[in-house]
Amino acid sequence: MMDGSLWRNRQGLRLIDSLMNPVPEKSVPTILLVEDSARIRPLIKAMLGSEQFNILEAEAAEQALEVAANFSGHIDLLISDITLPGISGVALASELRLKYPGMKILYMSGHALPKLTDGVSFFVEKPFRTEVLLKKVEEILGMGTQR
Repeated sequence: MMDGSLWRNRQGLRLIDSLMNPVPEKSVPTILLVEDSARIRPLIKAMLGSEQFNILEAEAAEQALEVAANFSGHIDLLISDITLPGISGVALASELRLKYPGMKILYMSGHALPKLTDGVSFFVEKPFRTEVLLKKVEEILGMGTQR
């Protein structure tokens, strides 16, 4: 049996250990969602949910560049329509990868796209179901199934 002073000392050591070696907070991936349709963008954001991801959004490439410039964290994934007014989603991705070299890219389009083989770019054809989008995002980010 332990005496009270030994028990208190062990509790204090655990407290000191937890302060010196904190458990890292669970990192929430940041997604930049770029979709020019004001009708579709909120639907995609709702599909992704706010618990699993920090979602930044923009309606055009120029606005996405501004959002990224004002964001102090790291963007893990760009989800962008390929066809945007002004700068295309592909050109946007190239520009953003200069600032975020580890950023993954998920292109969306209502038109089929050839297979992407660079290891950082992926594709989902519109329209898509919530399960399809979440599975693709989780695979890209290496999250496995969170549900």
